[in-house]
Amino acid sequence: MRLYRTLFLQIAACAGISGGMLLSDPAHAEPNEKPKDAAAKKHEEEAKKDAKHKEEFKHKEELKHREEEKKKEDLKRKEEIKHKEEEKKKEEAKHKEELKHKEEAKHREEARHKEETRHHEEEAKHRPGEEGKHKEELRRRETKDLPARDAAAKQLDHFKFMLEKWTDHDYDGHRSAAVRNLGKAISVLAPNMKFGDTDRGGKRERQGKSDAVVREALSGIRGALSRVARLHDPESAKAAGHVRSAIKDLEVALKDK
Repeated sequence: MRLYRTLFLQIAACAGISGGMLLSDPAHAEPNEKPKDAAAKKHEEEAKKDAKHKEEFKHKEELKHREEEKKKEDLKRKEEIKHKEEEKKKEEAKHKEELKHKEEAKHREEARHKEETRHHEEEAKHRPGEEGKHKEELRRRETKDLPARDAAAKQLDHFKFMLEKWTDHDYDGHRSAAVRNLGKAISVLAPNMKFGDTDRGGKRERQGKSDAVVREALSGIRGALSRVARLHDPESAKAAGHVRSAIKDLEVALKDK
């Protein structure tokens, strides 16, 4: 075998071929290149696996990112819905508060109006109406030229007539007592004077209006008392006492009704 190799080298030397060239021949190198191809193939397969793993990881990351974005979007939408609900509740509460405020203002206005109406009614009860003022003016004109005692008697007779004919309530006898006392005062002031009722008219009034008539008569009788008190004679003083009794009866009548 060694002989063949020696012979081969000699032939090769004659042909100008070096042993290195013979060793680099593909036929001689093929057994050494097969392991290199297997390693490259293995490396290529590993590279493909890595690329596949990277692609799968990238895909998973994208899915994960999409899920997170979706969750953020859902959370944002829920927050917006919650905010809208809170705004709606606030608006409803504000509307209710405004309605409550309007109702309270309305009630206050109604109460104020009622109070003003009641106040006006109370004032009207304690002051004579236009009709009463007109009648008072007529009485003053009628009694202007009469003697002082006769004028006072005529004035008292007018209020006596009001209490007798224009009221529909006796006030536990106090009205009747006042009428009697006025009659006594008139008899003292003008014993010979006659007063007729046929031309004075009038009608009985209901309870509420009767109270107003009594108040008007009381006011007029107080004025007549001042007139009687200025006469300064014994008979007039006696008449003034009866008038004061009539005033007291009417005050009790209005207080105890």
